[in-house]
Amino acid sequence: MRLDEPRCVVDGLISEGMGVLAGKPKLGKSWMALNISIAIASGDVALGGIPVDTGPVLYLALEDTKRRLQSRLAKLLGTGDVAAPADLTMAVQWARQDKGGLADIADWLLANPVRPPGGDRHVGEVQAVEDPRP
Repeated sequence: MRLDEPRCVVDGLISEGMGVLAGKPKLGKSWMALNISIAIASGDVALGGIPVDTGPVLYLALEDTKRRLQSRLAKLLGTGDVAAPADLTMAVQWARQDKGGLADIADWLLANPVRPPGGDRHVGEVQAVEDPRP
């Protein structure tokens, strides 16, 4: 069996499917994720020059406040304007998956289908995972 190469959302860095951005605190993970999200939603390049696939983005900044997110957005956009790209949905609060959050993500996916190269629209699958906490 021969599988096609995975489609890269951020060329050479993030491929389709599930990924985890992990690291020690204060290394810039949130800045990196927001930079990439803005690039994908606006059709720009990420991280100073990496090509991206354009499409809708749901950015859940659950450890941020609206004021902090607004400040970061203004710095990354570099325009003094804090208007997010039209395809970028941001939230600093979201329901837990077992309290409607998973259904909210599914609803967002239905309202904002991914547009892969070639123009066909599809919706990703969202599956619940069991909470490992006691």
